[in-house]
Amino acid sequence: MGRTLDLLRHERVARVYYAVLAQSALGNGAAYIALLVVAYERYRSAWAISFVLLADLIPAMLLGPVFGAAADRWSRRKCLIVSDVIRGAAFLGIALVDSFAATVGLALLAGAGTGLFNPASLAAVPSLVKPERLPAATALYGAITDLGYIVGPALAALLLLLGGPDVILYANAVTFALSALVLSRLRFGAAPEVEQDQSAPRPSLLHEAREGLLVIAGMVGVRAVIVASAAMLLFAGLFNVAELPFATEEIDAGNAGFGALTAVYGLGFVGGSLSGSRGGEAAELKRRFLGGLALVGAGFIACGVHRGLPRPFPPSRWPGSATGSSCCTSGS
Repeated sequence: MGRTLDLLRHERVARVYYAVLAQSALGNGAAYIALLVVAYERYRSAWAISFVLLADLIPAMLLGPVFGAAADRWSRRKCLIVSDVIRGAAFLGIALVDSFAATVGLALLAGAGTGLFNPASLAAVPSLVKPERLPAATALYGAITDLGYIVGPALAALLLLLGGPDVILYANAVTFALSALVLSRLRFGAAPEVEQDQSAPRPSLLHEAREGLLVIAGMVGVRAVIVASAAMLLFAGLFNVAELPFATEEIDAGNAGFGALTAVYGLGFVGGSLSGSRGGEAAELKRRFLGGLALVGAGFIACGVHRGLPRPFPPSRWPGSATGSSCCTSGS
């Protein structure tokens, strides 16, 4: 903690950057809840959640290497500004339109912005601070991102008790606009210098992305982690699709309850990240990785078996429930 405070005291650009990142992380966490609620209202089927989640993830899945190569070729700051503008416009559009097809298309646009933002922001972190403060800067970046998974959904739960999901979407668009404006005033994240023969043309963006994939393919351990993580995320995606109908219909917690459950999920996510941050030998890391996979499986089973959610009054009076509020049934 002392190193983090020292960083914030002495690195002005980093201080401003992390403040902007924090408000965006809160907006993202809250908007995740609002986006799923809006999609489910506009097309009353689990397919609505599936399409929106796929739209958000597909750009990074298919174009991740290209986005990473772009962050290594051009100014990281400009990439961040462009991604913020794209995502701000996308969430503003989602709040304004009524069509489910347009919602999916705009979610796809937001996913493209996120796909560019993540590698550019991680690559820009070393340019924010002096080399001796880089570990603290990296840790703070992860902590702020994790905080968004907890406080954002919890904030969404509160806002859904007071108003509709559109308010959250508008607010998230504002956070992206503020981020783009502030980042445009900072000096950091210049395009990296590349040592190459000046007489030879630089390889294309796609060529550099392909080279990165070939390097990863040659790392046996990395391949194993990617395959195992992909398998876990496949079924976690099924959980994400089922979570909103389960919260609003099976246990009658309403949209606000869905936000609260997601905040608890984020709390577990952060706890797991912190418990695994102490490092260790490869054998120990492998045991913890397998133990984490087993714990995730046990948690999913427990969620499926448990059929209740503690609340201080009957389901018919639960704020945001299907019977206690029009939030779930009013549409957009």
